[in-house]
Amino acid sequence: MQEYNLIWYGAVDIFHNTRGSYTHLFQNKPGFKYTRYLIQFFASQISMMDRTETIKMPINSTILPFLKLPQFKKVTTDLEELCENRARYLLNKAISTNRKLTIMYSGGIDSTLIMVSLLKVATDKELKDYVIVLLTQASIFENKNFFTNYIIKKCNIESTYDFTHYLGK
Repeated sequence: MQEYNLIWYGAVDIFHNTRGSYTHLFQNKPGFKYTRYLIQFFASQISMMDRTETIKMPINSTILPFLKLPQFKKVTTDLEELCENRARYLLNKAISTNRKLTIMYSGGIDSTLIMVSLLKVATDKELKDYVIVLLTQASIFENKNFFTNYIIKKCNIESTYDFTHYLGK
């Protein structure tokens, strides 16, 4: 019997019987039926992956080495200082490589934290020369005061829908 290693899958191809499907290659494998039910229950294009490798899936699976969580280490720096240090590091990297630091801003708590950290460590000139904020109208509505008081006054703004123009640059 031939062995198959599943490295990547498109759930539609493997877990649904469609023309050109690979279901027949895996349907008799242990755990396939249960995994198929999980995929169909949650969504056809969602992959369940536990980077800590503590949750056991119905099929044998492993995390590729570059996707594993790094070893935890104790730090004594507070969150504010960690965020500011990282923002400064990323900005310095953008400056030294003559690239733009592109932030996909949703207006939510995570992207606002990134923006606050950048605003605290960057000069107005650095923001104008090296930072682009990608957003949508929904991003503005999510946090209108922050957008009005900080982003529009200090940053270059582009549409999130153009994000592919910035990939790899």
